[in-house]
Amino acid sequence: MKNLWLFGLFVCTLWCDRLRAQNTFASAGAEWHHSMDCGVLYEHCTGDTVISGVGCRKISRETHMPFSCTVMGIYPSTLTKLYVYDNSDTVFVYNPLFHQFTPLYVFNVTDGDTVTLPALPTGEGMLSYAATDSSFSFRVDSVRMVLFDTAILKTVYTHAIGLAEAMSVHNRYFYNYGSSTPSDTLGSYSTKIGCVTTGLLPRCITCSYIVEVNFTDSLRCYTDSSLSIKLTTDSCDVATPPADVAVCNKSGIVLYPNPTGATLHIFSSGKIEKVEISNSIGALLYRSDFNALSAEIETAALPSGLFFVRVNQTEIRTFLKN
Repeated sequence: MKNLWLFGLFVCTLWCDRLRAQNTFASAGAEWHHSMDCGVLYEHCTGDTVISGVGCRKISRETHMPFSCTVMGIYPSTLTKLYVYDNSDTVFVYNPLFHQFTPLYVFNVTDGDTVTLPALPTGEGMLSYAATDSSFSFRVDSVRMVLFDTAILKTVYTHAIGLAEAMSVHNRYFYNYGSSTPSDTLGSYSTKIGCVTTGLLPRCITCSYIVEVNFTDSLRCYTDSSLSIKLTTDSCDVATPPADVAVCNKSGIVLYPNPTGATLHIFSSGKIEKVEISNSIGALLYRSDFNALSAEIETAALPSGLFFVRVNQTEIRTFLKN
């Protein structure tokens, strides 16, 4: 077992990594479809470009949503583009927090390794923050060759660590390559397809979001010039009506406004039965029963800070109190 601290090494190795680039990740024409709470996150490689003197590939990102999503205040949008390159063991992404490329996926790891990477601005609608020297860590549970439909890919299974520290220290952030809830810290990423459950970028759990338009669930499809992977029985995109309904009804919870002041509104595509609010250390501050598609909660008495909202004892969202 070893600790891999890539937070300070990526600057001095950047040029050497470019010389060894293999261009195996995000090849020209590669496409990803990930499920969202309501709709599909579509990401596709649109060609080569140069960022800060570094040759890389550009990935465009869009949310494809059915009309029914608009009743929750969520609308189709074009998301921030990603710029990536890879060498034989690492995929790098342009990181605007550091104004240079930093590691996104590290594959030269073994079971039990602890990896620390620079923080990433991962969420559309995420509030900007001033901490540009932060990092996040995860432990490698196992490295396996896994069958994804038609392709056997090297897959790194991870366990996100540092939630308690991230909640108590201002410039620490908790990221996960898997679920976007603090109670589930398991995740994974694979060669070719990257994150299996959160789109191409890991999810920041302790960040505050205005609207969580890119809250993703799982990989639906991946294609490139040599691979065609389909992990859903529905269409890859959002076109099939039965799939649209199933995706929208899965969760569809929106908090507004976020950050909030005196009143927090909760909207849902399904019935809201119970709402609980906890602070950053897990102490329960509010609990109430409802029987409606929306809920209005007075938050004036809450102190400033980050809070977790649990809806129907399953869905967890975060909001920031001014």
